[in-house]
Amino acid sequence: YVMASDGSDQRTLSNHPSFEVESAYDPDGSQIVFTSDRDGYRRLYSMNPEGSDQRPLEAPGCDGDSPSFSPNGQWITFTSERDGNRSIWVMRADGMEPRRVTPEGFECWQSSFSPEGTQLVFTGGIRTRRQLHRIDADGADLVNLSRHDADDFAAHWGPELNTKKH
Repeated sequence: YVMASDGSDQRTLSNHPSFEVESAYDPDGSQIVFTSDRDGYRRLYSMNPEGSDQRPLEAPGCDGDSPSFSPNGQWITFTSERDGNRSIWVMRADGMEPRRVTPEGFECWQSSFSPEGTQLVFTGGIRTRRQLHRIDADGADLVNLSRHDADDFAAHWGPELNTKKH
């Protein structure tokens, strides 16, 4: 669905009876990526903003979900179990060049790009706590941001805060 911010003008973009969730607009508003199991496999699909040209971005069995675009709209980060681990992946906005970013054995969810498009923030962990992490978009420099014993979920980048005293 799409709608005005006051809830009016609701329109269905996909009339498919399948499970369809987790949509993301690209930065210029020309493409929507979403998760669907319409053909029996959970994977990422793309469509135009009015709902036309719906097509899969992944092969069957890739299990992609939780998509998020890079600031320039050229890349998508997402979660996938295509290699047996629930990992963070990136691919081109057309579905080409998918690659795992997070280390093997690291269970991950919900990634998003930094404002510069060079890093990702995500929820991840190994067998125990789910904490917030940052990693370079090429998979280098993994950093735990949580630094405590509680579970943390669903981080997103925001504006840089000015902490200098005047």
